[in-house]
Amino acid sequence: MEVKPQFLYHGSTRKLCGELLIPAKYPFGTRPENSLHAVYATSSKRVSIIWSLLRGHGGRFVRNLDDDDNPIEIYAECNKPLNASMPIWIYTLPLESFQEMGEFAWAYQYASFTPVRPIITENFLVKNIMDMGRFTI
Repeated sequence: MEVKPQFLYHGSTRKLCGELLIPAKYPFGTRPENSLHAVYATSSKRVSIIWSLLRGHGGRFVRNLDDDDNPIEIYAECNKPLNASMPIWIYTLPLESFQEMGEFAWAYQYASFTPVRPIITENFLVKNIMDMGRFTI
């Protein structure tokens, strides 16, 4: 179990319509905790950015390690070329309505079963974080 973070992060290739993130069933993955009707978030902003890119392009997480607990580099390999002009949004979320769902992609995953109002919304383009078809956060 992780020490509770102050905020959580949700990454998306879609701009929020309205003021709330609405619980939805995650369309990918085979893990039981990923089949819930929920708003998903992570304790790592870096992981939320990579996750939003994977959702937009398909692919998988890869990491290089200094040791088992401290990844020195987290990156992802996509199934198709990155669309450099694709916008992504990172939503900073309050912790209150979320339940910890366990470790996922070297961070902790959380789920809220009620709508969540973002505290901060950030928007940028894929080209701002990509490096020769591989992106590192």
